[in-house]
Amino acid sequence: KTIEFVNDINEDLRVEATGKVDYARYNSDGTLFNYRVNNSGYITIKKGKRIVITNKETKPIIIRSGRESFVFEAQPKEEEAIRRVEVEVGKTIEFVNDINEDLSAYVTGEVDYARYNSDGTLLDYRVWNKGSGLTN
Repeated sequence: KTIEFVNDINEDLRVEATGKVDYARYNSDGTLFNYRVNNSGYITIKKGKRIVITNKETKPIIIRSGRESFVFEAQPKEEEAIRRVEVEVGKTIEFVNDINEDLSAYVTGEVDYARYNSDGTLLDYRVWNKGSGLTN
C-alpha cells in the first residue's frame, strides 16, 4: 500500500516507519526533492513538502511521530513511491536527471551503462556492472 501526505505545519516533521518503506519527497511546487529505497527508521519531512510512502513489508506497518500536534491525514495512492522499470534482455532504456540533486538507479543483474554530461559528452561507462547503484 502507498500513502501520501503534506507537512503543512510550520516546522520540519520527523516520523518513524516501523518497517521498510520506499519513499519520495517532493517540493511544494511538485518537483522531486529526493527519495530512498528500503528505508527503515526515521524520515524528516520538511515544512511544506509532500511525501509518498510505500510499505515494502509483507505485513502492515505504522508511521508515527512524537509530536502531539501531528495529525496524520494520509491519502491512499495507486502508484508506488518509487518507479521500477523492467528492462528486457538486450534492450536499452534512458533516463534524464532533471532535478537539482543526484539521482540513483539501483540495478539487479548485469548491465552495461554510460553516463553523459548535460551537453551530451560522455562522462563515463561500465561494462558488465553487477547489481549496484548508479548515481547521476
